[in-house]
Amino acid sequence: MRNQTIPEAVLVLARISLDFGQVLRVTYHHDGETLESDTDHTVMLGLIACAFAAEHPEMHLDLGLVARYALVHDLPEVYAGDTPTTRALTPAGAEEKKRREERALGWITDETTALPWVTNAIRSYEALDVPEARYVKAMDKVLPKLCHILNDGKTLLDLGMSSTEVAARYAEQDREMRGYADDFPQIFELRGVLIEKLLAKVRWRERCIAAYAAMDNTPLTAEEVGSYANMQDGVPLITLGEDTELELTLGHTIDADKFVAALDAMYGNDFDAEDVDRVWMLATPHQQECLDTTDPEDFGEDEKIICPCVSNDDAAWWVRFVEPDVAGAIAVTRWQA
Repeated sequence: MRNQTIPEAVLVLARISLDFGQVLRVTYHHDGETLESDTDHTVMLGLIACAFAAEHPEMHLDLGLVARYALVHDLPEVYAGDTPTTRALTPAGAEEKKRREERALGWITDETTALPWVTNAIRSYEALDVPEARYVKAMDKVLPKLCHILNDGKTLLDLGMSSTEVAARYAEQDREMRGYADDFPQIFELRGVLIEKLLAKVRWRERCIAAYAAMDNTPLTAEEVGSYANMQDGVPLITLGEDTELELTLGHTIDADKFVAALDAMYGNDFDAEDVDRVWMLATPHQQECLDTTDPEDFGEDEKIICPCVSNDDAAWWVRFVEPDVAGAIAVTRWQA
């Protein structure tokens, strides 16, 4: 077999790079619809790993090596494909993943003999003999949490993972990471903050599911739950219907008693189903005054109104669930038809 020329190897790397961008992961972009690609993930890891290491000089990491390992860490997946580890792999699954990736690395080695830097970098990373390799491997485990937070846990919803299961999986992953990255407490601190934020979102989604189930006693599809949980300003989820009934945007109609039951399910508060006006007691005096004027411009920037029914002749008032870190259970948004 003749020796490979450098131009031939460059063309191979160009093709591998394009194919690499077609490898999809189970995590989503922030839109909750577009799957993250291996290229997306690699660029994200390179940026975050280098920036974070630069901000922590006490870790004494070579940023050039960090960037190098981040660039190539998943390249064998161009042939092996991505193996999701959101749930822990079985021993057989882990062994199969290892075999596929070793075979893929062999193919890349054979295809790029004129430019061995790539496979040398991959093998150096996988050996975990230097701090930079172990650091990148640990940071790699942090990145999926970022995507889960940005897409409101869409992947976790698709997999049917509860907050309890997610927390248990991350505790298991923590023990795994301690085996090779225990000397990077900065990563574990960052990881802890992100996990806390993510679990808050997952638990909020669970409360939303319980609340809506309490409202109309109808199980929601994953698509419906996703639309409810993607809470954005100005998106109406529930509107006031006739006779103080609340109407879901999907067409379901619920009465005030079920609305109170929903608040009960979400927050565990002992609301009186026979006295919906009690919900108004959660509003501050200033908020109550604003409600009387029905003028949303009077609301303070940080004030969220908590009430089951508000309406007037000029516009409909829509009630929507808000993020858990925002004060109040229910926010009222004016919706102009």
